[in-house]
Amino acid sequence: MGVTVAVGLALATAQLARGQYVDEQIGMVTPAENDPDDVIDRTRLSDAGADFAARCEMYLRQFGTSTAGHEIAR
Repeated sequence: MGVTVAVGLALATAQLARGQYVDEQIGMVTPAENDPDDVIDRTRLSDAGADFAARCEMYLRQFGTSTAGHEIAR
């Protein structure tokens, strides 16, 4: 859950500050995208329902293995 919350905070901060979202370490979006609204549009989950922890896991699983070489725990 921590990574998902951190990403959410970073995206919200970038939106509020009218700044850029930089994802150099995790590499979630390929090609890289700096506009927070575009990152949200590209990574938003399409379905609703499951509890918060399950949604966090679903969010991260859509990225598979990150460019940092860390596989998402199963």
